Amino acid sequence: MSSAFMLKFKKIKLRNIKVFLKKLPRVVAQRAFLAFLILFSLSLTFSGLVYWRQSTLINEAQPESLGKQLKFRLKTYHDILTIWQQKEDRFDGANTKTYPNLFISK
Repeated sequence: MSSAFMLKFKKIKLRNIKVFLKKLPRVVAQRAFLAFLILFSLSLTFSGLVYWRQSTLINEAQPESLGKQLKFRLKTYHDILTIWQQKEDRFDGANTKTYPNLFISK
């Protein structure tokens, strides 16, 4: 094939693509319901594929058993509860203090 033919072929192809892209919004607007149905079905298909892939990944990646049981540490739990109680008391105590208004003269 000659290079002149290829250059002409590329020009024709690019020109056809440009014309198609310029006409596309008008064609879609004239057939709005059909465009809606196509886009809606594409979005449903894509979201279905993503959901299916995610569910298969979750099913494949089941965590392995550690072999030992977890133990509840009651002392640590009580320590955390006392710390939370102290923080709550400090928070509630901050509400009782009244501050003088600096912008009003006496």
